[in-house]
Amino acid sequence: MNSQYQLRFLDDCPVFEDKIGLHNNIAKSIKNIIALTHASKENGHKKKIIGLFGSWGSGKSTVVEILKQELGDKKIFIFDSWSHRGDFLKRAFLLELANKLGVKEEEYKQEIGNGKLTMETVLTRKVINRIIDSKPLSKLDKPIKYLTSILILSVIIIALTKILRYLILPLVPNNLVDRWDKFAPKWIILVILTLLILWKRKFISQVLSDFINFYFLRKANITESHTTKEDLEFTNYDYEKYLSDIIKIAKEKNKFDTNSPFIIVFDNIDRVEDETVLNTLSLIQLTNEAISKSKFNNIYFLIPIDKERLKKTVKTIIAKSDSDDGEREKFARDFLEKIFPYKITIPNISHTNWREFFVELIKEAFSSSSISENDILFIRRLFEQAIIESNTNLTPREIKNFINSLVENYIYWQNFEKAPDLKLQALFVILNNYLSEELKGFIDKFEESKSFEKVIQSVNGNNADRSSKSGSFEKIKKIIDIAKNEFTEKEVLASLLKQFYRTDKIYTLFVEQFNNAINTKDVDTINKIVELLGDKDKIIALIDAAIESKSDYEQDINLLLKLIFSFQKSKLKVYNTYNTYETFIITSLKDIIADIEELSKLDISNVNEFKYIIDSNTEIRNMFIEKSAEIITLTSKEE
Repeated sequence: MNSQYQLRFLDDCPVFEDKIGLHNNIAKSIKNIIALTHASKENGHKKKIIGLFGSWGSGKSTVVEILKQELGDKKIFIFDSWSHRGDFLKRAFLLELANKLGVKEEEYKQEIGNGKLTMETVLTRKVINRIIDSKPLSKLDKPIKYLTSILILSVIIIALTKILRYLILPLVPNNLVDRWDKFAPKWIILVILTLLILWKRKFISQVLSDFINFYFLRKANITESHTTKEDLEFTNYDYEKYLSDIIKIAKEKNKFDTNSPFIIVFDNIDRVEDETVLNTLSLIQLTNEAISKSKFNNIYFLIPIDKERLKKTVKTIIAKSDSDDGEREKFARDFLEKIFPYKITIPNISHTNWREFFVELIKEAFSSSSISENDILFIRRLFEQAIIESNTNLTPREIKNFINSLVENYIYWQNFEKAPDLKLQALFVILNNYLSEELKGFIDKFEESKSFEKVIQSVNGNNADRSSKSGSFEKIKKIIDIAKNEFTEKEVLASLLKQFYRTDKIYTLFVEQFNNAINTKDVDTINKIVELLGDKDKIIALIDAAIESKSDYEQDINLLLKLIFSFQKSKLKVYNTYNTYETFIITSLKDIIADIEELSKLDISNVNEFKYIIDSNTEIRNMFIEKSAEIITLTSKEE
C-alpha cells in the first residue's frame, strides 16, 4: 500500500509558542512574582526560589522557553540535571554558569608559579586535601633497641664479674677474701663501664639522649600519618568562593547586569534518581545562601518539577519504619514549603482548548490536505474516551506521543497490500497505549469464545472475571462502541487481531484451533472462525493452511472423514467449500482404501461420513467393495 499521507513525526522539544492558551499565563505569573520580589525593599533578605509544579509533559519546559523568549536568552541560565547525571554537581554547575556568563576563558587572579589560571582551569583541576591524623604515632624502634642492648650488656658485665672472681680469687690472701667479695665486683663493673664509656662516648651519648627523650616523651621521634585525597568535587567553602568569583568577574567584564533579574533554572530534576534529586536540592539551597552572602540580589531560581515525584523523593529521607505515612506526608509537605516560598502549578489541560491543539498536531503529522475532518474527529473522540477510561493525565506531550505512535503504526502497514483503515489503526494504537493489559486479556478471551458479545457478557456477568488479570472489558467496549458507529463488529475485531499479531493474513491465527476443532468435530468453534473471517477466499486460505500443516489428512482416514463432516455440518457449506476440496478428498481416500492396513483403522464414529462418500462416489464405492471382498477372502484362507 502506498501512503496517501505525507507523514511527519512531531518534535518533543519545548516551544515558545503557547498553542493551548495556558502556558503564557503561567509565564506571566512567574514574571510578576520576580518583579514584585525585586522591587521589595527586603529583596536581599528573601529566598528567591520558585517551584514550577506540573506532571511530565505538562509544558514546564514550554513555560521556560516563553520566559527566555520574552526576557532574553542572557537573562536565563538553564542547568539540565538530567544531562549532568553522574557528574559532580557543584563543579558541573559552576562550569556551566561560567560558560553562560562568558567568563570561562577569563583570567583568574590566583597565581601559580609565573603563570596565571583561567577560570576554566581552576574549575576543572583536581582538589587536593592533605589530612594529618589526630593521633600521631611515636617511632619506638630505636629506644626499644637501646633498652635491649643495655639489658644484654648488664648480663654480660655480671657474667664477666663472676669469671674474674673465679680467676682472681685463688690469688687473694685468705684474710682479704671477705673484703674482696664485698667490694671487688662493684669496682670491676665501674672500671669496665668507664673504659666502655671512654671508648664509645659519642655512641653512648646518643643512646642516653634517645632513651631520655623516649622515657620522658620529650622531643620524641614522631612520625605523623598523612592522607592525601584527590577529589573532583568542591567543598562548600570552595564552591561559595568560586561562585562569587564567577559573578564578580562577569560583573567586572560587563557581562552580568546586577540591576535586572537573572533566572537560574534547574531543569529535568524529576528525571533523575532520588539521590541526585536530593543532592540538587542541596545545591540549590547552598547556591541561594552563597548568593545572599555575596549581595547579588538579582538572582532568582526556577525549579520545574513534578510535585508528586518530588514528594515521593523527599519521603525517602525518613525510613518507613520510623514513622507512619501521615508523618512522612507532613514531612514532605513541610520540606517543600521550606524550599519553595513561591509555587506555581500547571493545571490539567482538559479544560483548555486542547482539542484544537490535537487537530493542529494530527494535521501536521498526516498533512492537512490529506486527512479528512471526519477522520480527525473520529480519532480525537477515541483518544478522548481512552484518556477518560485509563485515567491518564492529559498533557501536551501525551497528545504528541499518541500521534507519533499512530504515525509509527501507519508506517509499518505501508508495506502491506491490505492495510487497516487509519481510523482502525488509531483504535488499536489507543487501546495498546492506554489499556494494554485489558487489550491482551480481551484478545485472549476473544480467542476462546470467538465472539465479542460473549466476551462482554461473560465478564459483565461474572464477578470472578472482573478481578482477573484481564479485568473488566467495559472500558474497551466503550471505546469500541465509538468505532462501531462507522465499522461493523467483524471489521473492528479483525483489525484488532491483525494489528495485535502484526499480520495481514488473519486466518493464520486460527490454523491450530481450526485443526483441533475438526479433530474433535467442534462445529461451534468452526462456525465462529468462519463467521469472523467472513470471506470465502480467507476461509479457503485457512483450510489450505490447515491441511498443509498436517500431512495426516492424506494418510489418516478418520481425520479425512472428520474434514468431510465439517464441510457438511458447519457453516463451511454456506461458502460451498467442499467442492473446492472434493478432488483432494477422493484422491486421498483412494490411496487409503488401497491399503488394507489403513482401511482397517476406520473408526465406527466416522461410519456415516464414510457411507456418504460411498453413496456419492461410484468409484470409491467399487473400490471399497473390491477391497472388502479381498479382506474376506484373506480371512477365509487364514481360517
